[in-house]
Amino acid sequence: MSNFTFVIVNHDNKIFNVSINETINDFRKKLAKELFNSENYIELEYLGKTPIRGFGKLTLEPGNIPEIYNNCKFERFNVSNKTIHINIVKLDKKHTEPSKQNSNSVNNGIYLPPSVRRNDVVKQVEFKYEETDFPALK
Repeated sequence: MSNFTFVIVNHDNKIFNVSINETINDFRKKLAKELFNSENYIELEYLGKTPIRGFGKLTLEPGNIPEIYNNCKFERFNVSNKTIHINIVKLDKKHTEPSKQNSNSVNNGIYLPPSVRRNDVVKQVEFKYEETDFPALK
């Protein structure tokens, strides 16, 4: 198992060793608890000058790490055995759990050809054209 290090610059260069199997959401919660003894949301700002990229991996851009990455594990980024400098800011909003996608949806976001689609889906009603609705122009 690989690890990497976060150095929190605006908190006296406090060091956190993080497992790449941890999610960004878990790390935000840990920071809120240890540094602020709070449940509030923590904003993470990557201070690097260049993005961290890796083939087939997500890119960690300089600036705020967006909430959309909260469910992502650090293994999806190219951060193994690296030291990453960040700033953190405690926000006034409460920390909420990221939403999970509903597994009961019709096709779970995947394409199904018409021959495989479920038959109980409501068919669209054909529009009926009435002369009174659209009179002829004179």
